[in-house]
Amino acid sequence: MNWWWWGVGITTMIKPKKTNATNKTVQEWLPPIPTNAKETLLARFADKQRIFARFEPELARRLATHSDMAKVWKVLGDTPDDANALYVDVRNAFEAAHKEFQRPLSTEEKKGFERVNKAINSLQDAIEKSSLPKNFRSEGYLLTCPKRLDRPDINLGLGWHDTSNLSAGFGYSIDLLGLLEIYSDLLKQYMAGLPPRAVTRRSVDPLTAAFVRHLVFQLVHSRGKEHHGLVAYVATAVLNLDASEPLDKVGVQAILKDRPPAFSQPKGKKESP
Repeated sequence: MNWWWWGVGITTMIKPKKTNATNKTVQEWLPPIPTNAKETLLARFADKQRIFARFEPELARRLATHSDMAKVWKVLGDTPDDANALYVDVRNAFEAAHKEFQRPLSTEEKKGFERVNKAINSLQDAIEKSSLPKNFRSEGYLLTCPKRLDRPDINLGLGWHDTSNLSAGFGYSIDLLGLLEIYSDLLKQYMAGLPPRAVTRRSVDPLTAAFVRHLVFQLVHSRGKEHHGLVAYVATAVLNLDASEPLDKVGVQAILKDRPPAFSQPKGKKESP
């Protein structure tokens, strides 16, 4: 075998090729690799495939372009990894704060759940005390399955009271009392699974208060420190606060002063001045 020709062939294979469309090497055609925090966030802003929520592009843009963020990178680091790590914390905090802001007041939310639970209990009691037929089901109902799932349809029998002792030859039976019991449990599970509120009463700016508390919570778990001053810079950038009244470290500390226990600093950790 002619080893000289073999070596020439390998060299030709690994040599950067010119693309026909742009007449550039592949390395020149690919977008530049970010080298600092600002470039990393702007690349994230431009990459549509990495967008999971509508607010993400604007969130990345504000973190990349706001003048206060230079002070943040000076403390946390100015590498792509530093930018991505902070972006994850900020994104999680903003999403949690926005979802919380969309919820009704805690008192109104609690009253709403109580009304639903009361209605379920009232309907259960009314059915049990009524003369609606027991050991009975009305047949002939068809539960159709979406075509995309390619599953057979199901015959249903509907009843008021427990239908478990009826013949199962027809198909499936559902009774209203049983469904109400299930929904009562689902309501309790939903209430127990709700995330804790960062803001228990509406302040002058509840979204800002919620974002600050959620972001501090994220930073404590990811970095072990609350970073009050940096949180002020990030909140000013993300929430586009008025330049004449930007949030400062003292304002962050005021927001954190009466935060709920779930968002309090873990015992043994204190924020350095």
